[in-house]
Amino acid sequence: EEKIYLEKIGFQMSSDFLNNYGINPETRTCLIDSLIDLQKIFNFNERTLFITVQLFDRFLTTSIINNLSKIEEEDLDIILTTSLLIASKIEESILYKLTDYLGILSDKYTTNNIIEMEDRILKVINFNVVIPTMLDFFEVFAEKCKLSSDEKNKGLFLLNIVLLDINLSQISGSVIAYSIITTVTGKDCSFLLKKINQIIDKRNENNKES
Repeated sequence: EEKIYLEKIGFQMSSDFLNNYGINPETRTCLIDSLIDLQKIFNFNERTLFITVQLFDRFLTTSIINNLSKIEEEDLDIILTTSLLIASKIEESILYKLTDYLGILSDKYTTNNIIEMEDRILKVINFNVVIPTMLDFFEVFAEKCKLSSDEKNKGLFLLNIVLLDINLSQISGSVIAYSIITTVTGKDCSFLLKKINQIIDKRNENNKES
């Protein structure tokens, strides 16, 4: 279902998208690591973090696919910060001012720069802001498998590590969530994969009929 939805909105993730900009993958790792610290400082929930990273990666990848304007490494800070702003509008009940986000960036940026980047990101992703993240799948699977609090905490820790690795960005969130569930529980949770396949098969049949 996740894959079908991504295809429907015209999004295809690529783990080497930064290479197209001549940007070192380690730069992304450092940015996401800083984002995790920011999430704690702003007291944002976990889903805000995962949506932010997803928006950041989708914007860069979609920009490449559609041959949009070139993005420099120095642009990554404002892209990520603006992605955080967009995600917080969806998930958070308490919203910060633009000047608070401006404090994250260097002095060369203004609130207008953030507003312009927000408009740019939304247009590039065609306003398809929220799609399932690996956290969403993890939470569903955790409930189905009746994970303990300790197992959930270990799973969330692993999810945060996965966010840092650009090579894992092209793997579907459901597969990553499944892998983490089996890792923290040490159990055979293959019924989850069967359930996913059943959903996908049913969706494929419906698409063919329509």
